[in-house]
Amino acid sequence: MHAAKTKTPNSRLILIMAEVLPVVGTIGLLGLWLYQQTGIEKRSNELSKIIAAHNMYQNYQANNAIFNAIVELVKDSNSIKAIRLIQDRNYELGLYPIEQVLLDSEKAGIPEMPDPYAGLDEVDNNFKITQLRLTALQDKTQKKEERLERESDLAKEKFFWWYIVLSLMSILGAIFSVVFKLKGK
Repeated sequence: MHAAKTKTPNSRLILIMAEVLPVVGTIGLLGLWLYQQTGIEKRSNELSKIIAAHNMYQNYQANNAIFNAIVELVKDSNSIKAIRLIQDRNYELGLYPIEQVLLDSEKAGIPEMPDPYAGLDEVDNNFKITQLRLTALQDKTQKKEERLERESDLAKEKFFWWYIVLSLMSILGAIFSVVFKLKGK
């Protein structure tokens, strides 16, 4: 007759680790994948929106040279004011997408858009406001972009290290499983 093998505390621990670690590692990796799909991708999408808004603004800004060339050809001051009014509206159309990438709380301190229906007498004042808006919006979006890049880099680094830890847990669980089976023979 065989003497019944008794399990030592170490073999029980190995069995528990062999069963638990792969499950915890796999569930953790699934959670990590979900984190990547939501958190990291969200920041990436926000950065893409900022870049797209800047690209759209550059299109409107390129029109500035055309407006300035037209002003050089026109000598009538009322016509120049009318052109500047349209130029200001063009600027504001370019600023709109930049403003839209900011949250309401991030828009604090940004001057309101000048009245698009203001008369020619308000052109110079509106242009000053638009320039203030431009500076403030560029500053706010630059800060947001830098913050998102820092957060994204940090999130990617956390993701990487958690991936290593959880993968090692799964591998360690598989090793324990093999050791337990070898001890049982």
